[in-house]
Amino acid sequence: MSKSETTLIASIRSMDNRELCILVGLLMPPAFALLVYFSVEPFSLLSGASIWPAEFIKMLALWLSVFLLVTGAEKLKEVGGKIEEEFKFSDADTMDGSDDIRLIWKKYCDFTDWSERRRRVWPLAFFWYALCLVLYLIQTPNIPARGPVAYWADIGLTQLTFLSFAVVFAYVSDALVHCNRLIDKLIEVDTYWPTESESQADTAVNKTICDPVAEVITGIKREWFEIKLIAMRSGDISKTVYYPIYIILLLLAAQSDYFDNFDMPVSLMLIASLNIALVLILSISLRHKAVCARNVSLARLEKYHGELLQKDSGKERDKAMEKLSYYRGLIENCREGAFLPISEQPWLRALTLMGGGGSSLLLLQYLAG
Repeated sequence: MSKSETTLIASIRSMDNRELCILVGLLMPPAFALLVYFSVEPFSLLSGASIWPAEFIKMLALWLSVFLLVTGAEKLKEVGGKIEEEFKFSDADTMDGSDDIRLIWKKYCDFTDWSERRRRVWPLAFFWYALCLVLYLIQTPNIPARGPVAYWADIGLTQLTFLSFAVVFAYVSDALVHCNRLIDKLIEVDTYWPTESESQADTAVNKTICDPVAEVITGIKREWFEIKLIAMRSGDISKTVYYPIYIILLLLAAQSDYFDNFDMPVSLMLIASLNIALVLILSISLRHKAVCARNVSLARLEKYHGELLQKDSGKERDKAMEKLSYYRGLIENCREGAFLPISEQPWLRALTLMGGGGSSLLLLQYLAG
């Protein structure tokens, strides 16, 4: 092996997953050009009589599936690191009981790490792929290919894209489900927050405080920390709803008769509708869980407010009442992650995008005659 070849291999090995995806994306046009070259199917973008533009869209959807999986996993890991830094989860050496937020967070991270997540994602992906394949075969779309190269290119790209989409669907579903479970855990348990950064979260939360007013202040702060954790964790997870929508739009565009004599059988529409519905349901459920968590936190603050009113007035009680009012305002006005207003929720924007994309496809078919 020459020195240049060794250097090239070393350079490829030094790339991260995102860079490798970009490299593969750059190799797609030459690979596609080879398919066209060895095929008797002519290439034409606007004549409405060439299968190749649709095949390139399917190839793009296949690449996008892998790219979204890689970048999505890296983004969630990056945000997880920011959460640990924000709340100083990694500073403590010991964990104090099952209500310790560090232990709850560690179990969540261990369960959603890719090495553990793939054990759930792959079986679900293959099951979902098989189900979609059965629906696909019930009413197989027309393949207007000329020659075996174009025909088998369509079959191969369609099935690979279906499989990659099934993996994306399984990944997004798993991320949403386990984020919901994390929120459920925070609702059910009065979590213990042993340490907090002065600059990041005001002051320390200490379980050993015995003063009644100080204990109330500890509980008040804990409610805000939980809401903030939910907002940070759900921010990028809620945006994963876009992933399957992007791929579905590309697949529907590839099946448009704007390029060739494709049809849109009921089976394909059923597959698209079923996947969209399930992802939207999970996304809406995440928003619902977050709102429930906020309502629970506000109810607990009302309980603390009642406890403070029963105590003798004094400087400490007045200070606690001020903090309660301050943190109640933070909780009520939180507009991050799953707490975004309905109009800004990713699932609603994805639904709007789907409607707009579908309308655009119908317009293209109309213009194509």
